[in-house]
Amino acid sequence: MDQAYPAWVEAGSEGATVTRVRIETFHRLMAAEPAFRGFALEAMSSRIFELLRTLEEVSTTTIVRRVAARSSCDTRRAVS
Repeated sequence: MDQAYPAWVEAGSEGATVTRVRIETFHRLMAAEPAFRGFALEAMSSRIFELLRTLEEVSTTTIVRRVAARSSCDTRRAVS
């Protein structure tokens, strides 16, 4: 797969340094360097965890709002 991987940067008061790694170099480092592989997999798993947590929050909030709205409609119908 020859697709660019999106990147992110967190900068402190002293700024930040950004390095672009060619895909061939990334693959070689993943295969040959355990420390790099651990770093990369930890970063990716953290992002996946954040994504899943966000999806869960969004979907749960939507369900709660739907249930609350439905309950409100049911209460109005019973009063009418």
